[in-house]
Amino acid sequence: MRALSCAALLLAAGCSSAPPPAPLEVTDATTADEVAGALRAGRAWKDEADRGRGVRLLASKADRRHVDALFLVLERDKTPENALAAIAGLAPLLSADDLPKLDALLGGADPTRVLILLRQARLGGAVPLLEKHAAELLASKAAARVALGTLGALRVRGATQPVLDYLGSDDDDAAYKALGRLWEQKLDAPALAREDERTRLTVLIHVVRPAMVGGDGAACDAMLRIMTRAELDELLAKNAKDRFKARAAMAEACARESFDAKKGAMVHAALLANPDADVVAFILWSSPHVLDVRVLLGDERAAKLRGQPDARVCDYAAARLEADAAKRPTELPASAEERAALLKKWRDKQPH
Repeated sequence: MRALSCAALLLAAGCSSAPPPAPLEVTDATTADEVAGALRAGRAWKDEADRGRGVRLLASKADRRHVDALFLVLERDKTPENALAAIAGLAPLLSADDLPKLDALLGGADPTRVLILLRQARLGGAVPLLEKHAAELLASKAAARVALGTLGALRVRGATQPVLDYLGSDDDDAAYKALGRLWEQKLDAPALAREDERTRLTVLIHVVRPAMVGGDGAACDAMLRIMTRAELDELLAKNAKDRFKARAAMAEACARESFDAKKGAMVHAALLANPDADVVAFILWSSPHVLDVRVLLGDERAAKLRGQPDARVCDYAAARLEADAAKRPTELPASAEERAALLKKWRDKQPH
């Protein structure tokens, strides 16, 4: 009889337990704390759109108290938009306290999201973790490209050998790009420590041949970034006035916004003396650097660029001078008559 009474009491308790909370609906009054609590409890949402609104609200209002909830989104949410929102919210909040969590995620089945997070957060303490996991990250087809971007962005030089080992894969361009970022040298950079200099020269050896002999654009970009002023001076002195294989790739690399401005100006100024009129015209058209191009007003070589088969180097030089004077992008007049008038204008300005 007593056993029966206990069973009846348990049944009654189960029937009277509180129902699960209603799905959370995000309104203007919803707080970050409420969203974080719902994520921790695995609470249902009104719908997927409402969940997205909740994640975005949390990401925009989060502080250190909410980091664990944002990590839950990063790990579990299958919606890329929600994951990106969580990354944006987490990036400015990360601290050394999160390193064990980051370590575990880097060694997990899908480290791509945390790699993106680390690239945005620029957390210095993460560099040793990336060095530790570099080889396994680059062995993963799913994560390798993202890993290369993060290793380069954070200049994880301890990952140099795994990146070199990655060369020869189907994605050499990403590896060259990472190597260029890892060992990039400004023109006025101080000398590296002996061991670092040895590694830099090893990397340079790996990129020079595909750049100079093969004309590979990514390798060329890396080569120019890695070179010191003395090395670049020697390269330009030997090659700038010749039709060497990498001339176009060098011109294009130095026109990129991410490229060091002082190096870029140095290379473009030297290549203006190149016998390849198309390369010279490309520099006149696209270089973001301050260049003295007046001497090219007398260069009447044809240059095939931007759908203007009958334009000449001197036409591009005049258009460049006009754009520089007006502080606007270079525009080449469409007709031969307009180009001739613009060229005459700038030739007349030349001192006699």
